[in-house]
Amino acid sequence: AETSKEQPAASADESRETQMASADDDAKPASAPPWPVLLFYFIVCGSISSFAFGREPGTLPQHPAHELALPALACALFVTTYELFDVMAVGMSKQKYKLFSMPRSKWPSMVPEEVQILEAIQRNQVEQAPFSLIVTLLYSTFVSGYAGGVIAMIWVLLRRRYVHVYRNSVAKSFNDTGIVKITVPAYFCIHTMSMGTIIHMLRILFA
Repeated sequence: AETSKEQPAASADESRETQMASADDDAKPASAPPWPVLLFYFIVCGSISSFAFGREPGTLPQHPAHELALPALACALFVTTYELFDVMAVGMSKQKYKLFSMPRSKWPSMVPEEVQILEAIQRNQVEQAPFSLIVTLLYSTFVSGYAGGVIAMIWVLLRRRYVHVYRNSVAKSFNDTGIVKITVPAYFCIHTMSMGTIIHMLRILFA
């Protein structure tokens, strides 16, 4: 009799564990596609940007100042906004929490989340900037400055949107911020130009 009474309870516990496991599985974020799939997407985007929007392979801009104006504007705009809003934001947040008024040895072991987020934003911007600006100039010079300027400007706007969303994510988990919806299109902008440059150069070499 005691055994028969314990079985429903055990069954109920197992049912709750199963439901919790199912909920955990549903909460897991979708994994990124395998790299061959991403490479295929990048090749498609790069091919379109080279064949549909690129100049005749082997030619340079006929009017460099005009054609490279928008790419140069995008690069300069990113640098300016990075310095004004990303770098200075870190310093202002540290000043807000009086971290500058004490030696680093006396900083709390866990700095405020706001400071952590702003430092993460700055690091990520620094991580993305060098190769993004380089590939913008390469694509704009050797493939198309007009297309490169538009793509680069979209990338800059996405990076500014990324900063805005990330800065307002205090007390949120990373999966709840929605940042991935911004970073993925930004990655595609850069890889469209990088793969477009690769394909255009191959067209020159094998012409």
